[in-house]
Amino acid sequence: MKKCIKCGELKSFSEFHKDNNRKDGLQSWCKECRKEYQENNKDHIKKRQKEYRKNNKEQIQKQQIESYNKNPHINWAKRTIRTHKKNDITCLFTPEELAEKAKTVTHCSIFGFELDYTRGNGFQHNGASLENKYRKSMITLDDIIIVSNMANCAKNSWLIDVLLEGIDFASAHKKEIKKIYLGDN
Repeated sequence: MKKCIKCGELKSFSEFHKDNNRKDGLQSWCKECRKEYQENNKDHIKKRQKEYRKNNKEQIQKQQIESYNKNPHINWAKRTIRTHKKNDITCLFTPEELAEKAKTVTHCSIFGFELDYTRGNGFQHNGASLENKYRKSMITLDDIIIVSNMANCAKNSWLIDVLLEGIDFASAHKKEIKKIYLGDN
């Protein structure tokens, strides 16, 4: 049992939200008092949150990237499926299934360099990307190839410079690519 400092009532632990920063692991206000406060102060809370986000933009972005990069494959899969959905492409697989496939694909099959499933700032040439092999509006895991952003963009003629940059990279790293794919020394 715990006493709520807002209403003063003695309540069971299940009546309090968790708070890892507190000694007992529970918030000091009960769920009922917390809910009442939030309902009565919606505008004030929104204003405070907006101000906090405005004043701490860089710190928030850094925390989001760090959090994202703790589980890069599943987060990449969720983001990728969401992007395809926005483009009216239905993915007939779950983020978990795509993440499992992604864990087995470590290098771009086009250019050979190692894929990066983490989230950085801006376009990353070696960032992982889905290639929809058959240009279908409903895709399964068999309809896709995981390649680099560079390889996926290079297939479009308007990005021929990216393709040439990839070819230059592949030429410069021919030994490493052979070693990865052919096991040659």
